Amino acid sequence: MSLVLVFYVSPRLEQWREPIQNYIHSHTGMAITFGELDLSWRGVNPRLVLKDTHFHAIELSDRAQSQPRASFGEVQFYLTPKLTFWKGGLLHIEVQNSTLPLLIDAEGDVWVGQHHLPMSGVTFSQLPENDNQTDIEGASFIAALSSYLTQDYTEQVKLLLEDKYFKWLSSISVENLKLSIRDASELATAVPLDETGDELKIVSPQPSSQVYDFVLNVKNATLTAEKRRIKSDVLLQSDMVSGQDIVIDNLIDYSQFDENKNHQVTGYLSIRSGDLEPKQLFANVLEQLNIHTVIVKHFHFDAHLKDGFWENFKAELQLDNFSMPQARFAEMRVNVEGEVADAMALFVGHGHQHMPIRFQTSMSDGWLYETNNFRHEFALADVKVNGSYELDDANLPVLSFNELLVNDPNVRLNALGNWHGATQGSGYIRLEGEIDHLVASYLPRFLPKAIGADVLDWLDGAFVSGELYNGHFLVDGLVDDYPFGLNPESGVNKIVAEFRDFGLDFDHQAQNIKWPILHMEQGTYRFINDDMLIDANRGWMNNLADEKSIDFDNLKATINGLQEGTKLQIESIAETTADQFLVLMKQTPLSALLSGALDDSIATGDLRASLVIGIPLRDMNSSTVTGKVHVTDGTFKLNPSFPQSTEVNGSLSFNEQYLSIDDLNVQLLGGPAHVHGNVGRTGDVLKIKGRLSGTGIHDYYSLKGLRQLKGLTPYELNFVFEGDHEFKASLTSHLQGLSIQYPGLYTKAAQSTVPLHVQWQRKSGGAGRFTDHISADYDNGALQFASDFYTDRAQAFNFKRGAFALGEKPVAPDSGLFFHGAVKAIEIESLTHWIANFGFGESGGSSEQIVNCFDVRAKEVLIGGMSLLDVRAKSRLKDLKTIALELSGPTIQGDLTLKESNKAKGAYDVKADLKHFHWQIDKGSDNDESKNIVKSETESPWKINNLDLKVQDLHIDKYHFHNVGASGEAEDKQNWRLDKLTTQDDYGHLFGAGYVRNKNDKILADLNFNINALNIEGLLEALDLGENVLSGQADIQGGIVLNDLLNFKRDDIELNALGVLRDGHINNVGNTATKILALLSIQALGKLPEWNKIFAGKGQNAINYDYMRFHYGLKGGQFWLPDFRLSSPLIALVAQGEGNLKKETINLDVVAIPSLDMSGAAVLTGVLVNPAVGVAAFLSQWLLKSPMEKALTQRFKVDGTFDDIRIDGVPLDENKLKEAKELDSKNADESQSGSVQQEEESKPSEKIINTVIEAPEEMIDLIDEESLNPHVPILLE
Repeated sequence: MSLVLVFYVSPRLEQWREPIQNYIHSHTGMAITFGELDLSWRGVNPRLVLKDTHFHAIELSDRAQSQPRASFGEVQFYLTPKLTFWKGGLLHIEVQNSTLPLLIDAEGDVWVGQHHLPMSGVTFSQLPENDNQTDIEGASFIAALSSYLTQDYTEQVKLLLEDKYFKWLSSISVENLKLSIRDASELATAVPLDETGDELKIVSPQPSSQVYDFVLNVKNATLTAEKRRIKSDVLLQSDMVSGQDIVIDNLIDYSQFDENKNHQVTGYLSIRSGDLEPKQLFANVLEQLNIHTVIVKHFHFDAHLKDGFWENFKAELQLDNFSMPQARFAEMRVNVEGEVADAMALFVGHGHQHMPIRFQTSMSDGWLYETNNFRHEFALADVKVNGSYELDDANLPVLSFNELLVNDPNVRLNALGNWHGATQGSGYIRLEGEIDHLVASYLPRFLPKAIGADVLDWLDGAFVSGELYNGHFLVDGLVDDYPFGLNPESGVNKIVAEFRDFGLDFDHQAQNIKWPILHMEQGTYRFINDDMLIDANRGWMNNLADEKSIDFDNLKATINGLQEGTKLQIESIAETTADQFLVLMKQTPLSALLSGALDDSIATGDLRASLVIGIPLRDMNSSTVTGKVHVTDGTFKLNPSFPQSTEVNGSLSFNEQYLSIDDLNVQLLGGPAHVHGNVGRTGDVLKIKGRLSGTGIHDYYSLKGLRQLKGLTPYELNFVFEGDHEFKASLTSHLQGLSIQYPGLYTKAAQSTVPLHVQWQRKSGGAGRFTDHISADYDNGALQFASDFYTDRAQAFNFKRGAFALGEKPVAPDSGLFFHGAVKAIEIESLTHWIANFGFGESGGSSEQIVNCFDVRAKEVLIGGMSLLDVRAKSRLKDLKTIALELSGPTIQGDLTLKESNKAKGAYDVKADLKHFHWQIDKGSDNDESKNIVKSETESPWKINNLDLKVQDLHIDKYHFHNVGASGEAEDKQNWRLDKLTTQDDYGHLFGAGYVRNKNDKILADLNFNINALNIEGLLEALDLGENVLSGQADIQGGIVLNDLLNFKRDDIELNALGVLRDGHINNVGNTATKILALLSIQALGKLPEWNKIFAGKGQNAINYDYMRFHYGLKGGQFWLPDFRLSSPLIALVAQGEGNLKKETINLDVVAIPSLDMSGAAVLTGVLVNPAVGVAAFLSQWLLKSPMEKALTQRFKVDGTFDDIRIDGVPLDENKLKEAKELDSKNADESQSGSVQQEEESKPSEKIINTVIEAPEEMIDLIDEESLNPHVPILLE
């Protein structure tokens, strides 16, 4: 044949073009033309090459014309002659760069033009007949595969064997072939090709039928037919099917085929690809399952052909980005194996499944959400499932799990079991396994919706932290009855596991106040059907600041009946401190359950309590709480309005309605007390019986005035609660054991009994505010108190108004505190002490004015030790920085204002403007030891910084002054400077200055003064030295020291005075001093015929004088007279000496010098008024020139007592004359340059005095040495 082709055909090739074209046309029905014909050799095998081959269009229906025309870029035909070529085929064909239209008719036959390929039952658009009547839309890979796998290969082989061309074919090799396929297999009817081949007539399809056109690009394909074996290797690409190439490896072996001997066809099929279009693989399943997205990343299918049918298969799938409402996975790998027929029955509903389909699945980064039965999805990071699917004898599905591994951050478990379908309901499940790790918050996800939305709502937020581990679970029963709480006979649900770091937020649904999370360290978790039991050795709760508040021992949390009547019950023994427990109570529903009774309480100490909390999950408002608390060494304060209890020991119990104090011993109000009763409900009574102390009362309400209460006294205090934080309270006591010390105002001895009744009523003002009315009756109306307080949102106890009434009903002002009433005696210091101590609160370090007015009437008022009778003191205080007193009564009338000083903290600037002030000094004798001693206290309220005093009429004991003024200023707390002390009337005026000091509880006055008197008679009357004793003008200066001003005694006066009097008279009225002068004068002038002239103008008992000078000193009752001179018309008297006022003794040396000319001018003018001439000169008589004067001059010794004065003449001591002359001669020279006005500045010569009398070692200075030094202020009381 090869030689024939070489020598005969080849030279005549062009002659064969037309016969070949006609032959192809007659068999395909399509006109064809060749661009080039070539005959060549490949080795010894001839090769026919057809290039640029085109099939021309023919008249077809509209549908047929839409197909492209067939064309071949190059077709090569090889002849491979063999001795047995009829067994192995003779022809080899290679096709390149070609387009080939294929038509699949309604019978599934494949046509190329009018040539019927040896294939049947081919379809890309129909699934095999199936029970599910599942249809697909469009050409589909799964349809073609299903069709291929369900063909009868006995018939297929028969077609091949009957084909007259196939037996000559040895192999076909294709490269870059475009298959344009028209799938008309859905058409209801079809007409086969016309016998003439002119036209393919296709009856119009039914409305439901479709014709599908698509393209397959065969990149490379090889088909080998050898030894009755057809081996195909195809590499094709279709955008419609996949994004990657489809690799097909197929073998059909019919070498043993013998229909008579029942020898069937064998072989295999392998298909691999990637990035498949999901619809090509899953057809309408995507829509049926509502799969949103899926990427078929990898597909590998292997099947084996046996006895003419496909039997066992194995498929591998990798799906990425798988998403549907019930599931989502980033990656899913599925391996399925079994019998092809069973797979076709399962997946496409073709036939009936007889054997199990085995599967292995792994899923990562995904979740499952079974919306019909479960509320939440299951996040699954890594899941592996090995199992199978089959039908039982009753044709019911059985899904078995030989291995279920879940590895996720939230859950790690392994399990095995199965699910068995049922004719009704959701079937039966048995699943058993181990829990390695399960996040507590994941627990509710395993519970079905059948439990109820309200319970699931609670469970969703209840388990907030912790994990289960080392657990075992079993679910065995009817799926529809899970978790079998209502129907325990239908199955068992059981989870038993250990847990750690559990957090149970059992009150998370509360809108406002809620229970804190219950933390449990470790324990056991049990879930039996629909009951949960949590058993922990230890647990705790934190407060809102996330600080541990309470510890629990032997804690049990039980949730009974999840499916019906669900109730949570927590039982435990709690240990904590009282302050933490109160914080917990305030931040939990216990506050509302107890009507907020403990919301503002403060407590310390150790507590141990049994606690049971019951919460119906379907009615959280019906929660119950019961417990019993044991307190050890605690403190407790119900709210800021109540006193604090210390050393609290005992027990109390509580529930959701009230707090019951069983047996509580405390220290309250400074003393022991026993407390029992109930708190929380309307009508509850709390009783306190104990003893209180003054210190305890002060600690409760910090007014300074309460510090004066001392000791302990028994009392009974009862509270009756009226709801909404309202209550009534009453306190009764006889106050025995309690002393009250308000010196000058009120005192009570500790042993005496005085009844006290206190009433306290609290009413709600809304918005967390309250009004409190407190009244008290002391000593059956002797002192009554009525007050109103208000309590703000912080429960601070704030004073509004009140009144203390003495012996009358209290009348409260609009605001502030009012003192009013009548008392027997009161000290102004005590009254102002009350004002200060009850006018300022001490709490918080700030001052708050409470007292704003008072009106007190007193039979006797004491001011700094001064007693004033029948005085009324009134004031309206705008602020406590200025206290204005209005004083009225027979002993005092005027205004006294105390203004807080800006210079000295705690001191006052005092201004007094008094019309009259009469002070009667205590009549007790100076030696009366029983007389009360007034002490100066540095803590006294009379802290005077500055003084401005005006008194129109001042009476102090026997002393009476007019128009008195005083001003001064404190230099420090103990020294006070008196800048000015004045008094002025018709007789003259006084000006003084000095210091007042506080030393050794005494007030000392050290004053310098200057008196200018028009008539000394008025000054003597004011000083109670007698009336009509002495007259004349006077100029006196000096100093006076009062060592205890508050306890004035005349014997304590220290005085140093120097004075000059002129033109007056001395009346002999029985006064000791005037009596001495009279006796001396009468005795000295008894020889003179006109001696009585010295009494001219005043009667027989008066002595006229024109000049008097004295220097007088007094200390400790002892007085000194170092210089006394008196000049009258007829006589001059000069004296020196001393005496004792206490003993009323006197010792004087006196010289009486009569004047010869009865005028006395020589003596008075020249000598007597000259201070340079000492007294000793007169005593020694050396000045007397005239022998007559010497003869008439007399020297007297005056001594004795005031009641028995002795005057004796003493002869002149001549031995002392010379010494006196020399000293006075020296003084006389100095006096010539001086003037008479210097007499007030000169002092007598101590040396001369010492020669005459024994003067004290230290005389009193006009201003003592201490007064010359810097001083500090004194505190006057």
